[in-house]
Amino acid sequence: MIVLDGTCFTVALQCHTRFRKPEGFWYPYLGFRQLVLFFLVFVGAGCGSGIRDEFVPLEPGQGGVYLGGTFRWNALEDVRSLDPIRVADTASGDVAEQIYDGLVEVSRDLHVAPSLAERWDISDDGLTYTFYLRRGARFHDDPCFPEGKGRECTAQDIVYSLQRVVSPDVESIGLWAFRDLFAGVEEFRFRQADRVAGLKALDDYTVQITLAKPFAPFLQRLAMSYGFIIPHEAVDYYGADFFQHPVGTGPFQFVRWTKDLELVLERNPHYWEKDEHGNQLPYLGRLVNTFIKVQNSEFAEFELGNLETHSPIADDLFTSILSPDGNLKPKYDGRFNVSSSDVLSIFYFGFNMESGPFASNQKLRQAVNYAIDRESIIRHVLKGRALPFTGVVPPGMPGWKSTCERYEYNPEKAIQLMAEAGHPNGEGLPEIVLHLNSGGKRHENIAEVVQEQLKEIGIDITLQILEWPQLLEVVETGRSSFFRMGWQADYVDPENFLALYDSRKFGPQGPNYTHYKNERYDALFQAAERTTDLNERYDLMRQAEEIAVEDAPWLYLYHQKEFRLNQNYVHDFEHNAMAHLFFKYAWLEPHEN
Repeated sequence: MIVLDGTCFTVALQCHTRFRKPEGFWYPYLGFRQLVLFFLVFVGAGCGSGIRDEFVPLEPGQGGVYLGGTFRWNALEDVRSLDPIRVADTASGDVAEQIYDGLVEVSRDLHVAPSLAERWDISDDGLTYTFYLRRGARFHDDPCFPEGKGRECTAQDIVYSLQRVVSPDVESIGLWAFRDLFAGVEEFRFRQADRVAGLKALDDYTVQITLAKPFAPFLQRLAMSYGFIIPHEAVDYYGADFFQHPVGTGPFQFVRWTKDLELVLERNPHYWEKDEHGNQLPYLGRLVNTFIKVQNSEFAEFELGNLETHSPIADDLFTSILSPDGNLKPKYDGRFNVSSSDVLSIFYFGFNMESGPFASNQKLRQAVNYAIDRESIIRHVLKGRALPFTGVVPPGMPGWKSTCERYEYNPEKAIQLMAEAGHPNGEGLPEIVLHLNSGGKRHENIAEVVQEQLKEIGIDITLQILEWPQLLEVVETGRSSFFRMGWQADYVDPENFLALYDSRKFGPQGPNYTHYKNERYDALFQAAERTTDLNERYDLMRQAEEIAVEDAPWLYLYHQKEFRLNQNYVHDFEHNAMAHLFFKYAWLEPHEN
């Protein structure tokens, strides 16, 4: 995932809390639409109905948890679609993963875990996957079903959902995820077959998926939103509006969605999963997602107790909330809890490998890498919210350890490499422009530090700040010789990061934005794709990573670290390395704001 770096203001708190209106602080954070909703829902409805009905009472469960309660969180961007084949942005994905299940899911510790499939077998050649479905997993009650009662999810629903992702009759953003994997996709897309040959329901509870080629991270890719399972009745019933009337088997079911204001989900009373004490998941009774567009305003709502969680923390607020070691300042200690995670991500400045001053000069690219003091950038600009570059694959990847060059800060070596590159003190270099987007000033601040540090070895660069779409355009068309970019994992496998150097994946085919091409790299990377033995795969990918990093098609910068603030009555809702929101495990204890 490329990294790009208004709401219902809730006036009634949990049923057991006090109503509060801080003097002189409240209304400046309300936009026009929020004030309208405030008037219609609260003032018009009165204290005994309306928005107060959103709050679900808490009651004790087994094992010390509490059941019920309403959890409120905010998204800085509006949800675009809740149709799994069109979920590509974070705000949509955060909601969709509460509504739907796939055959498998990624657990909180980043491993593939059973979901609708209780277990599965993989053939020795890595081509055939046989999934055995759990019985009793039901689609949500919804008007699309007879008498509004949801039915059991079967193998036919799996085939329908996955075939829809690659169908020529729908516009699926997720086509890329399975087009080259399922056997028979091209015949189906060119209407030479009426179904995808590689997708079969052997009986109501057994699904067989045959791949066109071995692909070791297939299960991880299957856990993405494009692998979520839906009933055909919902698509038939809602038609083009299905994207805003989602029906799945997940822990929460859809209630309503008011664009730019709020999206409400409620507990699925028929969810299949239970905890170790026998409590049926999820614990929470209701989720309310709001859409305040400004980080500082979101924090103000959180500080008032009108949101249960807050992340990410705005750059200009971070040091006033957390100390350099990531602990809460005394003002907030005891009121909030903080958790952090090393996000599976990498941020870099890319070199154009086909044209411009860096294209055919490896030593120049290496000199740039040795000239940068990443620790200083992390300490002074990012305020500790990152780890210095350790490899193309982030350090949080399960079971992974990079063996590539780290490019420690070494200005003397950088100066030496500049001379070896034929540009001592920058002699003979043309004007170099670094293209970037602002990212709330963060990217600009980093770029200015890089600009100063490169000047120390004789390289002068000019910064050109563009809107995100314009930055993508100049990068994808090859009109930038030096550009800012970042990547956050789509799924938990080193392949998802090393694919950024795959020579088959530039231009419209994928995110190899530098147009890097190395035959040795491609051979190792493609061999790793076909290899099902984990140790052998990782060894091949580490060799490929070493080759790419030595070639240095990027100025390697950092891996992101993010923090989440929760109210002190929130439990089991920590930040995750994939930034997934595991609401089905979260619970609230009785509290008073």
